[in-house]
Amino acid sequence: MVLSILTGKDFFMRLWGKEFSITFLVPIVLRFGNKFGIPKDRMGNSFVKVSNTLIRTGVKKVKPDKLLILLPRCLKKPIINKIINFSKEMNIPVYVVPGGEKARAAVTEVKPEAIIGVACERDLLSGIQDVITKIPVIGIPNMRPEGPCKNTIIDIGEFEKAIQTFLGLEVKLAGTGEDF
Repeated sequence: MVLSILTGKDFFMRLWGKEFSITFLVPIVLRFGNKFGIPKDRMGNSFVKVSNTLIRTGVKKVKPDKLLILLPRCLKKPIINKIINFSKEMNIPVYVVPGGEKARAAVTEVKPEAIIGVACERDLLSGIQDVITKIPVIGIPNMRPEGPCKNTIIDIGEFEKAIQTFLGLEVKLAGTGEDF
């Protein structure tokens, strides 16, 4: 796993010829962090970053209609609209969902080969654990400048990077690295 993270090469996900998921580590990592007073959201954010790095090392490109974008309804409307417009142009299914149950329903309906999920760390962890052994997921943690579930934003550069990972296309929705 460390070699995969450091080199960007896939040493981990196909260990011994089998797909391998790191989601079994989630409860262990959260308990470990709790013992040292590290907030659950911070541990969740770190776990999502590690998971994203591992996914990027071994992902196969998918067609746009086989990629699913899941957005939380708490995301600022201009961000949602920009992503929806981009997705329509690219023929990428996008769902704005209020939580995990609706996100799972969207996955069942679309049957994607890859997922980009935007949510808080808690929802990302849950969603990644649900599907990562079957479907690669890149999680984009939202930022909450006005508090939980209200006018959240994302690092658009991370979103663009996720699109590039799964589609092999370089896209620009805004300036690189901007939060919007």
